Amino acid sequence: MNEGQYPTPFVSSGLDIVSIDRLRDLRDEFGTSFTRRVFTANERDYCEQTRVPAEHYAARWAAKEAFRKMIPAPEEMPRFDAVAVERTGEGPELQLDDTAATTLADSLRAKSVAPDRTSVSVSLSHDRNSDTAGAEVTAFGFKTDA
Repeated sequence: MNEGQYPTPFVSSGLDIVSIDRLRDLRDEFGTSFTRRVFTANERDYCEQTRVPAEHYAARWAAKEAFRKMIPAPEEMPRFDAVAVERTGEGPELQLDDTAATTLADSLRAKSVAPDRTSVSVSLSHDRNSDTAGAEVTAFGFKTDA
């Protein structure tokens, strides 16, 4: 990069909306075999302790789908339980296992984006009255070839 030039920013975003009733039905039909397959133990513990678990499962499912949509053309998608939403004092945070982190890093490098200069954020929402839960996952970074 020449003096006075700024790095080229990169933004990738994924958005997903899920029916809360659909997640409730899946949970009712398949029970723990479904929730164990797609949610981490921490996610299950959190959701099961809430007043309406299906709302929280649906928002987390939407986050997993939004992450998959946000990744720029991966060769192989990570498993659903490779991506988790954890609660922090500052709001929800996306946690990636090694496989998902590698998939994200490889897909960013393929777009000439520096993985170590990229942050990923997640925003969740759910509304029982409209039967929807949604999530947006955004990656913001800088191109390496600027």
